Amino acid sequence: MVEDHSRRLLGRAGLSVGASLSDGALLTVFDFVFTDGPYNGSSLALLGRAVLGTVMERPIVSGTGAFRMARGYTLSKMVASPDPNSLLVLEYDAYI
Repeated sequence: MVEDHSRRLLGRAGLSVGASLSDGALLTVFDFVFTDGPYNGSSLALLGRAVLGTVMERPIVSGTGAFRMARGYTLSKMVASPDPNSLLVLEYDAYI
């Protein structure tokens, strides 16, 4: 496998818990904390229900630093993981 060095870790995120026994729904509480780049030290807070296997929309309910009092939403989807040990890799687009 060839490692893609153009990507770098910009931050860390959250907590997910099962919200349904039948449809793979999750209640997600994410606090995206940026640890590098122009938003270093800032964060975005998300809260919402997501169903795996679909494009998932969740509201942005707050933020800190550059994103203080942020409002908006995110759209996310599962992507293939380059690491066979990863359980889940999601791609997020944030509209703030």
